[in-house]
Amino acid sequence: MSLLNERMTDDGLIRHRLFNHGLAGTSFNCAEHLVKAMGCIQSQDFTAAKWAIGNRIAGLTDLDVEVAFNEGKLLRTHVLRPTWHFVCPEDIGWMLKLTAPRIKNLCRSLNQQHDLDAKLRDRSRWVIVKALQDYKQLTRMELQVFLKEAAIKTDSIRLALLMLDAELAGLICSGRKRGNQFTYALMEDRVGQKLILEGEDALTEIGARYFKSRGPATLHDFSWWSGLSMSDAKKSVHLNRKELTKMVLGDQVYWFVAKVHEETQREPAVHLLPGFDEYALAYKNRRHLLPPEVAAFTGNDVSKPLIVMNGKVAGTWKRSEKKDRLRIEFKPIVPFDKIGYQAVLEVAEEYARFANKTGTYVF
Repeated sequence: MSLLNERMTDDGLIRHRLFNHGLAGTSFNCAEHLVKAMGCIQSQDFTAAKWAIGNRIAGLTDLDVEVAFNEGKLLRTHVLRPTWHFVCPEDIGWMLKLTAPRIKNLCRSLNQQHDLDAKLRDRSRWVIVKALQDYKQLTRMELQVFLKEAAIKTDSIRLALLMLDAELAGLICSGRKRGNQFTYALMEDRVGQKLILEGEDALTEIGARYFKSRGPATLHDFSWWSGLSMSDAKKSVHLNRKELTKMVLGDQVYWFVAKVHEETQREPAVHLLPGFDEYALAYKNRRHLLPPEVAAFTGNDVSKPLIVMNGKVAGTWKRSEKKDRLRIEFKPIVPFDKIGYQAVLEVAEEYARFANKTGTYVF
């Protein structure tokens, strides 16, 4: 473990994060390798999450990510907090085993509120598994039919909770898309070779992936992202102590894996982050991302699509699509100079190429 002194500035921290996130130069050439390196990538907005991957891999397209998902090279499940995430097949098992107990605890009061006791959830899992054994891949609405036939009520949010319960049990995960509809499949049908990790080995691995891909970050950041208790977060850092560098900045302690890299990013470095991007949401404390004037404007909400300039939020953007046309509306929060304005347009063109659409851009 090495210790850097106060010479690491906020700007230095941001440069490390941009590089480690793959936003300022990356060696990845396919979606599954990136997702594996990052552990998982938040994906409740499927279209946005595809761009979260494409934004980090030059030349990748929306179709490339869609194909990887349909082929099962990427799976989608509620593996952290609980929120939809992309995760690689070999990692889904050990990661769920590590994180599911705390997610189940979070769901306990909801299950009680909606009369989903252990016996009923067990019966629901049996119905879902049997249906998928017979039909392989089914949508949520198709599975709802089987549950209703078994006299299991699926009104209110009960269906979502029952599906989540089967995911957390390691029984089901995403199947192929059927047109614009998502399907579920048995995990055993979608997962081939597995990485077998548990206990300290799992804690070591999840910490290593987080701090390599998202550091510098604090223990509170890591605990927030992973859903681990602070005790387990501290243990994970201790287990990775030989690989981690400790940095004290202000009154906070940050951890990361120091990497040798060249400063290759353009000036100004501009990124159009999708909603729920890991660069924004992987941290409990987001002061490095949000200048005070921006935080006041956004109310600290970083779930929207963001214009990020030199690592900090400078505005928001909104996408609309129609057939082969793409329209992006930009809403700057801080003024752009001529160079910044041109950089935003260049990145917008990169997104249009990713989406294979002709772009129109409005400020």
